Formats: sequence, C-alpha cells, structure tokens
Amino acid sequence: MESRLDRIYMEALHDVSGGPSGQEGDVEEEATIKDELDSLYSEIGVLAEMAVQQEFKAPILNAVRGKETRLKDSSEARLGYVRFTNLTSYLLLTMLDISIFR
Repeated sequence: MESRLDRIYMEALHDVSGGPSGQEGDVEEEATIKDELDSLYSEIGVLAEMAVQQEFKAPILNAVRGKETRLKDSSEARLGYVRFTNLTSYLLLTMLDISIFR
C-alpha cells in the first residue's frame, strides 16, 4: 500500500511540475503533496484494521453468538424436559400414595 502511495506521489509531482521541480511554486506544491501523502500513511493502519474487522472479526463474532444462542436454547429445552419428567414422577408418586392410603 505504501509503495502505491509513493508511486502516486511521484506521478503527482511529475504532473504538477511537468518534470523535475525547480521553481518556488513547484516546491510549495511539492511540500503540500508530501504533507497529504504523510497524512495518508498514518491512515493505512486504521484502514487495514477496519478491513480486517469487517472481513474476519464480525463474521467470527456472529458465529460465536449463534453457537451460544443454540447452546442456550438446547439447555433450556433439556431443562424443560427434566422439569416435565420430575413433575410427572411427582404426580405418579402422589397418586400412588393417595391410592395406598384409601
């Protein structure tokens, strides 16, 4: 990425001056272009991080959240089954106790 910026910078310098610089206006414009290029260099890391986050981090987090949701749903279903089984067992035992005492 930096080499591409360097190439663009060199092309811009060449386009501005029409060749090698030598006049004072050209030096000023060259300094302006150099400052713009330096500001772009500082943004390379931020842009790379954003690209990586969009490309990899977000899908990974979504997959993890989906897995957590599926595990939670499965656990809740199993807990419901256990509660139902315990309630059924309790009712059967209660009915047996009532019938024994009659």
